Amino acid sequence: MSSSDMLQSPILIQLEEALKSGAPSAVEAFWKRVKIQGTPLIEPYSCDETHVLVTFLWRDTNRTGNVVVVRGPAAYDFANNRMQHIENTDIWYKTYQMRADARFGYFLSLNDPLTIPMNLAAVENRGKTFIIDPLNFHPFPADDPRISTVSLPNAPIQPWHSPRPYTPRGHVNEFTITSEILQNTRKVWVYTPHSYADNLPHRLLLLLDGFEYLNEIPTPVILDNLIAEKMIPPMVAVFVGNVDAHTRNHELLHNRDFARFLSTELCAWIHNRYCVSYDPKEIIISGASYGGFAAAYTALNYPEVFGNVLCQSGEFGWAPQGEREAEWLAKQFMHKELLPIQFYLEAGLLESPGVPMPPQFLKETPSTLLSNRHMRDVLRAKGYTVHYIEYNGGHDYICWRGGFVGGLSSLTRSKYR
Repeated sequence: MSSSDMLQSPILIQLEEALKSGAPSAVEAFWKRVKIQGTPLIEPYSCDETHVLVTFLWRDTNRTGNVVVVRGPAAYDFANNRMQHIENTDIWYKTYQMRADARFGYFLSLNDPLTIPMNLAAVENRGKTFIIDPLNFHPFPADDPRISTVSLPNAPIQPWHSPRPYTPRGHVNEFTITSEILQNTRKVWVYTPHSYADNLPHRLLLLLDGFEYLNEIPTPVILDNLIAEKMIPPMVAVFVGNVDAHTRNHELLHNRDFARFLSTELCAWIHNRYCVSYDPKEIIISGASYGGFAAAYTALNYPEVFGNVLCQSGEFGWAPQGEREAEWLAKQFMHKELLPIQFYLEAGLLESPGVPMPPQFLKETPSTLLSNRHMRDVLRAKGYTVHYIEYNGGHDYICWRGGFVGGLSSLTRSKYR
């Protein structure tokens, strides 16, 4: 992947040539074309068939000082991902050379200050100013758009997240539970497969960030399809909701009480209501980002409950305040005896170190991609079974819904160590 002022869309080259020859109507014709096909423009790259040119666009409204591409191929490097302006037109653009198998989400930042946030509050405030691309036809989620998405021509197909008319559907029930350990209340949702019977212990899948796994992955539809095709055994899935955003961050990162809640209170609540296995080999704990960290951390502390970890883009670069080095959790696995746990880890090639910030704030934290590679190496060196995948995409649910299928298949069909 690369970005350069020398890279330019062939369509835009033709447009500029038309303008030089005195054809002002070419601009309006260009925008009519864009309105039909949407953005970004995706064109062949003449030097390499495995890559394409991807051009992001913005139509000036006379209030444009700059436009920045955020995430996707741009990561969070604001200053170096500004669009260029075609003089005497309302066209702004930025072109990247990308591998044709990429899938990712992105934002635009209009009139961005181009400064580096100095603390976490500034990072969060900057994120509130990002907008979805008004010219993009694939916002996500479709019913409540929060990010624009792109799937390039060779991106892996994702056939499992759409309902199929003749596939038996499971049932999802919503509950509210109160934890004495955490002293708070949250929603949980429980999926039971179409064939569920309360006289046969089922495998158990526990999902952190439950609302997102329920809706954005979407796990119930995926489970229906995979179970019907006999790609995975029938299982009960429990989606653990978050109290709120602040509590989520506190609970998912190195929180012994939250791990104890999941392993004792919540599991007892599940066993009292559903016929699920007590065998840790048949229980998976799953999460993405902070949730992936929490899944691995919980299994580390309660291997007698959770024998499988499905971790998508786990934030393994994190370390508690006061630690001098990043990647704290990998060191915990390194110094503890080998446990009866198997892992599925995945990370995206477009997962960057995050928003540029001063080194004293980042503590030289490696990217999500690098910290997952390090975690993989530590676990394998220790003797764990690790199924590891790198996908060409970002820190996005549109990528994770594809990898989630691979994780379930790997952890339920492969030989358990």
